Amino acid sequence: MTLPFIARAQQRHKNFRIGYLTASGPGQQFDRMKSILAEFGYVEGSNTEFEARFSNGQFDRMAVLADDLARSQVDIIIAQSTPAALAAKKVTSTIPIVVTSSGDAVGSGLVASLARPGGNVTGMSFLGTEIAAKQIQLIKEVLPYASRIAFIANGALRPEQLFFEQMKNAAAGLSVSIAFIDTRHPDDFERASAEMTRLSAEAAVVAPGGNYFDQRARLLRLIVQKAMPALFFQREYVEDGGLMSYGPSYMALFRGAAAYVDRILKGEKPANLPIQQPTTFELVINLKAAKALGRDIPTSILLRADEVIE
Repeated sequence: MTLPFIARAQQRHKNFRIGYLTASGPGQQFDRMKSILAEFGYVEGSNTEFEARFSNGQFDRMAVLADDLARSQVDIIIAQSTPAALAAKKVTSTIPIVVTSSGDAVGSGLVASLARPGGNVTGMSFLGTEIAAKQIQLIKEVLPYASRIAFIANGALRPEQLFFEQMKNAAAGLSVSIAFIDTRHPDDFERASAEMTRLSAEAAVVAPGGNYFDQRARLLRLIVQKAMPALFFQREYVEDGGLMSYGPSYMALFRGAAAYVDRILKGEKPANLPIQQPTTFELVINLKAAKALGRDIPTSILLRADEVIE
């Protein structure tokens, strides 16, 4: 939508209140979103004020935080993850909500359809089918004889349950068994480690889990101690010492969400903005981690990687 000159001038001088709701804590991801929004002209301390609420991994606090945010009279709410978006949706039907990354927006009940969300929610979403199959294939390429894989995920999150179902289907076709290890809080990491030992798991896949990201160093330590090859969704785990990651580009997801925030604040309705799905997926490999594990990464994978960390 093209705004007339006067409307654009008013837009630049208006002060915006942008809400931000996340299961994680303040830090890298919140700073990333503020930086991207600044590229669209929403500059903190100039024409934009942020009202952020962080549950710090405690999903049971999400409802209270969402209600508090809705009462703070923000112009729009950015929800980072499906639980954040669902919590915000429950407390307001009038404030626009843009989700930065939803595991399955339709399956989780966030929107009626991808093409026509209706209501006050829109944003970015990815389905697990293609990613699940690709992740299992990558593990089998690195560990051809692996037959037991642990899926570390939060059982309270519907998208992660749906993803596990897709992963089981993909694993069955490759003669691999996969076990769901319910890990709802970083304090569960040690128990998850013991469960992997009990199951004789040969590799692990770590779900996106919004409450994991800020504690990834702690999770990585346990995985490294077990000499366990692991695959992650986000590249940050690999940058911090994990073996490999495959998933949507979170920078691309955040940029798409920021573009929707911009369009909505300029007058468009979220009900008319279709849920977007990622088109960019990243494969990142850490060769130092592979060497520590005594694993050779096949050339076929290295050639396909978007980044190889030496």
